[in-house]
Amino acid sequence: MKIIDITLSLTSSLVVWPGEQGLRTKALRTYARDGVRVTNLSLGAHTGTHLDAPKHFLGKGTSLESVPLDYLIGPCRVLKVDLKGRKEVSMNDVKPFHITRGERLLFNLGNGKHLLTKKFYQKYGAIGNEVAAFLAAKKTKLVGVDYLSVERRGNPGHPVHKSLLRAGVAIAEGVNLTGVKPGKYTLVCLPLRIIGIEASPVRAVLLK
Repeated sequence: MKIIDITLSLTSSLVVWPGEQGLRTKALRTYARDGVRVTNLSLGAHTGTHLDAPKHFLGKGTSLESVPLDYLIGPCRVLKVDLKGRKEVSMNDVKPFHITRGERLLFNLGNGKHLLTKKFYQKYGAIGNEVAAFLAAKKTKLVGVDYLSVERRGNPGHPVHKSLLRAGVAIAEGVNLTGVKPGKYTLVCLPLRIIGIEASPVRAVLLK
């Protein structure tokens, strides 16, 4: 079995959403002084590769611990979409994939090179409104994208997030699909078990 790590490495130089905090570390104890190392971590819930729960964009949405684990572990497909300079995935883009009910889908939208630089890239590719509604109607278990948001920045009312989250779709953002071939895999995408919040960093891997 081959294990492919699709998690971004958490470093202080990792790209973050504008205005949000990335990773900060503080040494509470050092080996030289204390004979042991203890580090304090501080980071935003949406840092790096992370999972969104319904509470992120829905007033009465459920929090992170409500996301079913079987949505986060199981067969998935990596779909590569050439947006040809467009910002959003359209229905014409997804029709050839013959998406069926209850799938886990990771979209490689060509954002990888921007995901691995510290500067935030404004023109990242994202899921379009119509496609989000389609995936919600298909009861998709999980949708993942290769940048920090499943939705284009500034989309009025955030319809992509809301369509997916209302339907109970787990959203994985910041998934590093650089060098990953399109096709079928087994996904493991587990957040920290933090109660009551809207998101968490994950460790995500593909098994082949």
